[in-house]
Amino acid sequence: MRRLIPATAILVLLVFGSISAAIATEEAGADGALVRQLVRDWAAAWRAGKFSEYAAYYVAGFKGPYESHEKWRQERSRRIEGRGDIRVDLGPMLVQFNLDDSGVARAIFLQSYRSNTWCDVVEKTLGFEKTDTGWRISSEESTLRSRC
Repeated sequence: MRRLIPATAILVLLVFGSISAAIATEEAGADGALVRQLVRDWAAAWRAGKFSEYAAYYVAGFKGPYESHEKWRQERSRRIEGRGDIRVDLGPMLVQFNLDDSGVARAIFLQSYRSNTWCDVVEKTLGFEKTDTGWRISSEESTLRSRC
């Protein structure tokens, strides 16, 4: 008989050592639930190939690893817009809030991505800022866990 490790224990093992002291370990009520839902909605827009909807989850001017916001938009749009072969699945998620600034949070989760040309599993960290228009993604990091 196989023994299964609870999903929360796996998540703790994945993020152990990567949590800074400036981040609280408990969700902050309604904002925690809102950030979780935003991550799920962000993934749904990506999965549906709706780039404009996907991009709206990011702070104005977001550029990620690219040299400019426009370059980020071009590259991400090319990879997302109108694609029907994208599958994005999310694993257990940990949402944390900055102890010094309640307008800063991050979500850490496993993400499984599959398309006709690529397949991987990463540990994803999305940084969030609370803006005038609500919570928006301000940073994005991925650590490769496996290639399919």
